[in-house]
Amino acid sequence: MAASERHSRRGRLIWLFVLVALLLSSCSSRKAPGGGLKFAIDQVTTRGPLTVHIRVSKGKISLADELDLEIETSIKEGYRVVLPHFGKKLARFEIRDQRNFSPQLANNGRIVSRQLYRLDPFLSGDYKIPALPIKFSREAGPAKKGGKGIEKEKEYRLETQEIPIKVTSLVGKEGKNLRIRGPKDVVALPPSRKYFLYLALAAALVVTAVLLILRQRRRRKKGAPPLLPAHELAYEQLRRLEEERLIEAGQVEEFYVRISDILRHYIENRFRLRAPERTTEEFLLELSGSNELDNQHKELLRDFLRHCDLVKFARYRPETKEVRGTFTAARRFIEETAIQVKI
Repeated sequence: MAASERHSRRGRLIWLFVLVALLLSSCSSRKAPGGGLKFAIDQVTTRGPLTVHIRVSKGKISLADELDLEIETSIKEGYRVVLPHFGKKLARFEIRDQRNFSPQLANNGRIVSRQLYRLDPFLSGDYKIPALPIKFSREAGPAKKGGKGIEKEKEYRLETQEIPIKVTSLVGKEGKNLRIRGPKDVVALPPSRKYFLYLALAAALVVTAVLLILRQRRRRKKGAPPLLPAHELAYEQLRRLEEERLIEAGQVEEFYVRISDILRHYIENRFRLRAPERTTEEFLLELSGSNELDNQHKELLRDFLRHCDLVKFARYRPETKEVRGTFTAARRFIEETAIQVKI
C-alpha cells in the first residue's frame, strides 16, 4: 500500500507541474508583429522633403481579428523627423504590440524610418485610424556670421488623412433572430481544480523569493567589490576596444557597434537615461527635453550616434580620419561630462 501511495502522489505532482508549464507558456503564445505582412491600404502623404506611408492590413475585420498598422517615413538627408507615440491606445483601438525599426539609408539617399503596430478593437462598429501629426525639421547647423550658438531651424508639420475601418460582430446577421431562453434549474458545479493550481504557483513564487533573499544575504556577507564610477568604467572599455585593433583587421562595423554601445551604457550609468535599448531617434527625443546635458554636449552626442547608425545600418564606410574622430569624440564626451570629485 505504501508503494502504491507513493506512485499515486508522484503521478499527481507530475500532472500538476505539466499544468503549471502549460499555463505559463500560454501567456507568451501570441506572436509579435513581424515581416511578411500584406497591407490592403497604403495611404501616401507628402510635404516638402517628407513622404509618409500609412499602411493598414485590412479595411474590414471581425471582432476576433487583429489589425496591422505600419507608419513609414522617407525624408531627405539633412532633415530629422519625429515619429508619433501613442501609449497603450490609438483612438478606440488597443495597441497589442509595437515594433520600432532602426532608420535605414535607402538607395536614393533618403532616410527611411518605420513603426509597426498590432491593434485590437474593443467592440464592433465603425472605427478609424485618426489623422496623425508628424513633425520634421532641417538638421541644426552652425549660426550665421555674428550669431551665437547653434542656429535653430523652423519645425514643420505633416498631417495624414483618416482611414475608416469597419469592425463586424462575430454573430453577424443571424444575431437579429436570437432569443434569450429562460433560466434552467440550478446545477451544482463540481469542485474546481484551479485552487490547487493557484496554490502551486504561489508556493513556487514563495520558494523562489526565499532563495533569492538568501543568495543576496550571502553575497553581502562575502562583500561585493565596489562599483567603478561611470566614466572610469567607460575609459576601461575604450582602452580594451583600442587594444583589439578592429579597424586594422577590417572590422569597421563591429568597431562602431562596440563604441556606440560603450557610450550608450555610459549615458545610462551617468545620467540614468535609458539609452541602450532605444533607437537613436527615440533617445534623442527624450534627451531634447532633459536638463542633464547642455546644448553643446547634446549636439556632440547627436552627431556621434547618427554617424554610428550610418555605419551600422546604411553600410557607410568611413575613412581612417573619421574613425579616429569618432573615438576622440566619445572620449571627449566622457571627459567633459564625468562626475568631478573634489579632493
